[in-house]
Amino acid sequence: MEEAEKKSLPLIGADIAWGDVEKVACKVENFEPLAVVEGGRITSSPPAFMPYAFLTVEFVGAHPRLPGKATMPVANREDFLTLWEVFKERGISDEEASVVYRLSFYHDPIMRLLFSRNTPWIHIYIFNKVDKSKQVDI
Repeated sequence: MEEAEKKSLPLIGADIAWGDVEKVACKVENFEPLAVVEGGRITSSPPAFMPYAFLTVEFVGAHPRLPGKATMPVANREDFLTLWEVFKERGISDEEASVVYRLSFYHDPIMRLLFSRNTPWIHIYIFNKVDKSKQVDI
């Protein structure tokens, strides 16, 4: 993806409300970490006001309020460590596609405030790509 195109993508959380992408399948096109993991621990991280990473995602299916692509910040530590393991350690082959969902477990604002820092928000699925002749595309 061109650098200019990445910069022009809307940012989830700023340009698109998090509630609009809740439970929406997002195909991951790119994982851009701002932190570094060594030995399962974060050894270098961005300043406190910055996320650990950014995902470039494409929304799967037709959603009237959502554009085709967007940038998703990854601010949760556990989410970042899982994404690092999937994209940097395991890797995604050309025959696979990765899809993420943002799911909130706590709909009560007080519970969300108390537990959201330690609860993963992004759920990752890896699928084998299916042949176009079978009319399923991920």
